[in-house]
Amino acid sequence: MLHAAADEGEGTAAASAALGRWIAGGEGRGSLVAALCGQEHVCARCALCLAGVRERACYVLPEPELAGVLRECIEGLALPRPLTAAAAVAPEDGCAPACAACLGILPGATAALAGSFAAKVQELGYAPESIELFMVSLSVPASVIIRQHLYGAHVRSQLAASELPKGWKPLPVKEAFQLAIAGSLSRALGGARQDQVSAGDGRGRLRVEGEYRHEESTDMREVLLGKGNFRKTQRGKAQHGERRGKMEDIENINAVLAELSKISSQTLFAKFPFPPPRVSSAPELTMRIERESVFVGGSYCKFSRQVSQSPWNSAHGTIDDSVQTLILRELAPLFKVPEP
Repeated sequence: MLHAAADEGEGTAAASAALGRWIAGGEGRGSLVAALCGQEHVCARCALCLAGVRERACYVLPEPELAGVLRECIEGLALPRPLTAAAAVAPEDGCAPACAACLGILPGATAALAGSFAAKVQELGYAPESIELFMVSLSVPASVIIRQHLYGAHVRSQLAASELPKGWKPLPVKEAFQLAIAGSLSRALGGARQDQVSAGDGRGRLRVEGEYRHEESTDMREVLLGKGNFRKTQRGKAQHGERRGKMEDIENINAVLAELSKISSQTLFAKFPFPPPRVSSAPELTMRIERESVFVGGSYCKFSRQVSQSPWNSAHGTIDDSVQTLILRELAPLFKVPEP
């Protein structure tokens, strides 16, 4: 079970120690990290993500500090050939994304973004004391997945087989994003704990969802999949009062992942230039906050037959209150129940 709390160790010393342990844990990891850090216009978090690093202490650092940690680690490695050390990427203007791989999504997973999510929660009226658990869900443009795959394939072609870690597997972007923002989001939500797996347990976990869209780079998925194969239709979540959700067209990320898993590097580089071109606009973020079902159980003493256990309908007469409605009257405002 994946949990994250706000009191976990953070800072450059913790990140340096965690990265050092990870590199020491397998042959070829140092060369891989160094090669990824040497790619132009790739952020430090993307370098870790592509290397498959799962150390939260690294991702929580701001981009300049994390780049400094990576530089120190790379300089301390006895590599068989010199490689460029990491440098923090910075946007050339106020709109251009800093990273050509993730389009600025990973560097943007900051305390400020966590505060924006928390403000959205507050705007919806959820009582802070009612939030015990939360999960982070992320949807990224297909172009980000393709761009990261391009960088991974390029580094694989740069290094000899003996320099690559055995079983190397990059970390999905959404997991890197979760590692980067979970601690800040926990603090912003008053100490709530991250829990990505305990769905449907009746504790009313808060779902914090971020969806990034980037129209400028949508042609990349069309080049990979062909026109007409990059979207699928699924039924959305039913809103209150609806029997079923509406049918929606969504980006077919699974088709992108399936195609990338079987395409050869030669074919990939024939389809796309490397390095991938810089873009002039950042992805647009849509935030969604949802609350999972809350189960309330307990015992009570019934001293009158004038109060039913559950509400009656019109066929049974008129009784204003029931045990259920009396309890919901107190709890509903805390959990934003539309109709108690």
